[in-house]
This record gives sequence, C-alpha cells and structure tokens, in this order.
Amino acid sequence: MSRERILIVSSRKEFISFCKVVFERDFDFFCVQTEEISFIRPEFFLVLAVLIDGSCFSCGESSYISKFFKNTLERPIFVCFKESDCLKYVSALVKLKGEVSSSGKDLFCAEKLDECICAENNLCLGFKAQIEIACKSDSTVLLLGESGSGKNHTARFIHENSIRKNSKFTSFNLAEINPNLIESSLFGSIKGSFTGAEENSGIFEEASNGTLFIDEICELSLESQGKFLGVLDSREFSKVGSSKKIGLDARLIFATDSKISELVEKNLFKKQLFYRISVLVINVPPLRERKDELVKIAEDCASVFGKKLSSCAIKKLLDFSWPGNIRQLKNCIERSCVSAKKEILFADDIIFF
Repeated sequence: MSRERILIVSSRKEFISFCKVVFERDFDFFCVQTEEISFIRPEFFLVLAVLIDGSCFSCGESSYISKFFKNTLERPIFVCFKESDCLKYVSALVKLKGEVSSSGKDLFCAEKLDECICAENNLCLGFKAQIEIACKSDSTVLLLGESGSGKNHTARFIHENSIRKNSKFTSFNLAEINPNLIESSLFGSIKGSFTGAEENSGIFEEASNGTLFIDEICELSLESQGKFLGVLDSREFSKVGSSKKIGLDARLIFATDSKISELVEKNLFKKQLFYRISVLVINVPPLRERKDELVKIAEDCASVFGKKLSSCAIKKLLDFSWPGNIRQLKNCIERSCVSAKKEILFADDIIFF
C-alpha cells in the first residue's frame, strides 16, 4: 500500500507534533503554518486529506484555504477541534486508503466520508467549521447575514444534522406577523383572551421537541422582548389569557439581517436578550463571497428551464455583486431563461433587472 501524503495546517507546533505521532505509521506529511498555504502549488501536491486545526481557525485563514482548494474540491478535509478527532480520523483515512487501493479508483474520486467536513463548493471552510459546532450541540444559535443569503437554509441544515433531526423543524418570521398578534402567535392564546381570540397552541408549543427557527428577531417590540427574555430564562411560557405554565423544549435558532449590536447600543434591543440568543453566533457569508455555490445555484436553476450556461454567462454572473443574494440570483436566472430562445445562455442573455 502506497504512503499518501497528508497536509497539516496549523499555527500550533504541539498540534503538528501530535498529528505526526498519530499518522506516521500510514502516511507521509507536509506541515505548514496557516498563512503559508497560499504558497503551496496544489497541482503538484498530491494529498489524500487535509487536516485543519479548528481550535485556532479564524475567518482570515479561510481565504488561504479556499484559494488552495479552488480546483481540487473533491479532496476530503478534516477540521479537528480536539485531539480525539485526530484519532477518529486516522482510522477513517486508513479505511478509505484501503478501499481506494483495492478498487483501483482515482484517489480524488473517492467517496466523501460522513464524519468529515469536505471542501464542497457550497460553503467556505470557515463557515462550515462553525456549522459543525452548531450541529453537534443543542445550544441556541444566532445567524447573522444579509437578506437572501440563506439563513433559513442554514438553520434547516443545522436541524437536519442535529440530535433533533427526527423531530419537527418549525420556521417563524416575525416580520410577516402583525405586531399586535406576535405574542399570541408565539405563546398561544385561550378563547376570549382578547377580541376575536380562539384557542391557539402557538409556535412554542407546536415546536416542542424539535427546532424552532425565528427569523427577523429584531422585529420584536421592547415589551415583547421582555416577555421573550423571561421565557428563555425559565424555559416556560403561558398562553395569552392563561396563568398555566407550559415547558419549552425546543432548540432555538434566531436570525436577522439587521446590525443587532447597533440596536443594542441604541437601547432598541434588550442587551440581556441579545446575550441569551447569541450563545453560538454564525455569520452567513453573502453570495458574492461564495462563488462556487453561486455557479451551482445558477446551473441548477437554469436546468429547471432546460437551459445551460456558457462560460461567458458564468463569468458575467461571477462579476456581479448580487446585493439581493440567492433570491436575486434565482430571479435573474429565471428571467434570463424565459427570455432566451436558445438552449445555451450566453453573456448577452443574462438579464439582471
């Protein structure tokens, strides 16, 4: 069995030393500091896997790693947050190496391992490292990002890969609800509690045992914020018009495209509530920073209309800033496909507005 080379990326010498001890029997190594990865020539560097030290990972490092893997996205990547992860991954890598050797498959076409974080073309590595943490815990999450950047999709992905994946995922957008009905929509109400009120279970009760995604959390009034904070503190709530307590057993994920920290400074959003909902904070990158995902979404949308994108059409899409993110891209592709008469779309066929 040939000895494949593993690239280890870390700023910690002790992490590199530990990896060498764990992997030395089966693999050769190439170790670099995080900031040095941009000097690697990936086309001349055959790797089975890349091991990233997650404990010192930062957003600034993702640009180097993304550049390195721009054209080699099928190579498995492992992000390790503790040394036990290395021990788990070495057995998975040895198994993968054996399967590849016995099948005669090309190393880079090997199937991705379920337990690894792969450099797929839909999310930057730093974002995926944050997502993995959220999936493995049951803690409250706050998603921050521009409108249309995919916060709802991210919340659903976290749910589907969490311990609550077999329970219900409930999505609730505060911006779509009449401010006078927000509390009854969240907490529920009993018949006659206010004019026209009927028995209502409310979102908190309906989401029991599952995941509750609350979008546009900044739309809560200051009065409702106080009541909301009380629910998060006690994990109990009462229906409007009732004093009976109901336990809250749901994983909570919040999202906003507002600059929530500025609202806190202006006393428009309660500081204590902000602390409560921001246990895990994940910044969802705008579409213009996720070029590979942009292309995939565009091609998938075009295929729905029986169309394909030429290289010049893709270049035109990549050069645009997409302030409306995924929603704007999908509308653009639909508009262009409906207007185009030919099967293949060229640059002139792309209609932004």
